[in-house]
Amino acid sequence: MAIGAYEAIFNNGFNIPDDFSVIGHDDIDVASIIRPGLTTMFLPKYELGKHAADMLIKKIENNRE
Repeated sequence: MAIGAYEAIFNNGFNIPDDFSVIGHDDIDVASIIRPGLTTMFLPKYELGKHAADMLIKKIENNRE
């Protein structure tokens, strides 16, 4: 999505970061290669899923009491 946003921005005569800021998701490898560099976030999917499952289990267990 971020790469597509870059393309649309440049194709319409705008610049990054002067006119638009783009922030990526999932820390894609190409983030460090494209220019200007893409700001991106890393989300630890496994840990997020584990935390969500733990929360759900606790909620289920509390409702049984």
